Amino acid sequence: MGDEEDEKKPLVLQMVRADGTDKNCFMFVLHNEDHTLGNSLQYMIMKNPDVEFCGYSITHPSERKINLRIQTKGGLPAVDMFQKGLEDLMGVCQHILSKFEASVEEYNAQKDVTMHSLEFQSAVQSWPQNLVCFGCLDGWPLQSVGWGV
Repeated sequence: MGDEEDEKKPLVLQMVRADGTDKNCFMFVLHNEDHTLGNSLQYMIMKNPDVEFCGYSITHPSERKINLRIQTKGGLPAVDMFQKGLEDLMGVCQHILSKFEASVEEYNAQKDVTMHSLEFQSAVQSWPQNLVCFGCLDGWPLQSVGWGV
């Protein structure tokens, strides 16, 4: 019964070690992913000074599968660099999300404060341009007497 459940789960990640290599060189196959994750993850992993090489490829445009290769310096495990890259990328995404949410809150707070002045400006702008100036017998528009509406 457990085997049937395992067969139904979609494959997400595979780790492939090339023949003749140690734990410092692995290929990670990420299923159902594209350049968005591949390029971002490669960038985050390459920022690590212990990584000698990190690159990714998509075998075919119709396949949603990334091959990400990591090779480390000094025999460090490539799996650790992969995990650190994922954690760093999640940290960056969390930072962006928190900044975005704070900006939305700030915008909404400003919108509430300025709503009354915007409503007034909107009302003024919707006034007809040819309002008769009181005190002017000729009925000049407000603009022509310097009101600047």
